[in-house]
Amino acid sequence: MAWRFWSVAGEALHFGARRMETIMRVGWLPVLFILVIQMASVFLTLSLATDRAVSIATTGRFAAAKAALPVYQTVLLVAKPLTFLALTLGTQGLTLLMIAVFVAPLTRDAATGERPGPGVMRFACGPQQVRYVTGSLAAGLVPVLLVLLPVLIGFQTMIGLLAERLQSDGWVLFPSEQSLHTVRPAQTIDVLAGPASLYWGGVAIPLWLFALPVLAVLALLLHRHFQPANRAVRVLGGDEDRARARPWRRLLVIMSSMTAFFGLTYGSMIDAYSLPGGLDTAVPSTTIPAQIRSVGFILYTVFILLLYVGVRLFPYPGFVVIDRSMALGPTLAATRGWNLFRVLGLMVIIVMVLGLVQMVTTIMVSGFVPMVVTSVYGVLATTTRLLNSGVTADWVVPVLRWTWTLTRLAVSVFMTFFLYGVLAGIYGRLYAAVKAHAPYLPR
Repeated sequence: MAWRFWSVAGEALHFGARRMETIMRVGWLPVLFILVIQMASVFLTLSLATDRAVSIATTGRFAAAKAALPVYQTVLLVAKPLTFLALTLGTQGLTLLMIAVFVAPLTRDAATGERPGPGVMRFACGPQQVRYVTGSLAAGLVPVLLVLLPVLIGFQTMIGLLAERLQSDGWVLFPSEQSLHTVRPAQTIDVLAGPASLYWGGVAIPLWLFALPVLAVLALLLHRHFQPANRAVRVLGGDEDRARARPWRRLLVIMSSMTAFFGLTYGSMIDAYSLPGGLDTAVPSTTIPAQIRSVGFILYTVFILLLYVGVRLFPYPGFVVIDRSMALGPTLAATRGWNLFRVLGLMVIIVMVLGLVQMVTTIMVSGFVPMVVTSVYGVLATTTRLLNSGVTADWVVPVLRWTWTLTRLAVSVFMTFFLYGVLAGIYGRLYAAVKAHAPYLPR
């Protein structure tokens, strides 16, 4: 059954704002640890890349160390790839664990109303946090392991076989039309280099064919996903009332999706015209290499498949915390049938709203706060000069600099609280909505 899209989106955003006191009380200590982990990671990267101890005393300011981080990350990746990998995985793992410490209880609060325990010093690390970390890793790694890795292995194998076949010496050419005695061995790729042999409708056939297995899997998944028997079950008076079959609707959606898929793929990878000298000298876009369009077609097919698996597993980290179980049933029920598009739309709407809030906050912090600090500096400088024989007091600039730094830090931490509060609200309210419309799920 369909759950209310706007209700879930509104309640998730409302939870992030309404429960801010609880979010801050539960999350301030883990967020502080996250900041410490990120700072330690920066200085540790610089130390390992330069083979000497680097600290805040060496760089003078943390901003300078952070600005130089990308260069030293590249140096460390080239010189010590295993060390770089271990450092990256360790940093991300500890950060994810700190996130789980406060997002897990907030998720249960949003879903069931189970309030986190009292007290300001909260650092719960138990089975719920382990489930959240495991669910997050599964939601992130399963699409890569089940979709991206097999596709990459298959493509590389097929392209290797094709390249080996095209580079084989299986042809003999006669360069001169006047004599049959001029014989030259040739590779297959030299013989089949013409557009008539390799191209079909502007698409390179060998590369284009590599996307067909992925496209077949995607079409099979969509066909199975939108079957009426695979949709949610309503329970009315104890009797199961399954959704009525509407073959025309399923056929319409699959045909529309495939048409849009092929149209967007082909149209987005080429330009309508190449205009070297203006509109009058327009040259059709067939001059663009067909191989580029074929690679784009393959990448687009894989992206759609990754998106499908990612959307289906999106609620998994929160649902395993609420259910206290690693079962996939509630997660898959949230995206059954047309609910797949509702979850995708929910993700898009939340990202848009959070982006708007972030943009407004950035404008306020980068525009309004500096203006206030400048005005306060003028007032303090004038006042201290009047009281200090025309000399501005030494404490004015450091105090205002620290005020500016702490203001930016406070805004960043507040946005972090709001972001993860909304994430917990999405998990909790989505689970509550699915539970209300699918009472057959395990309690």
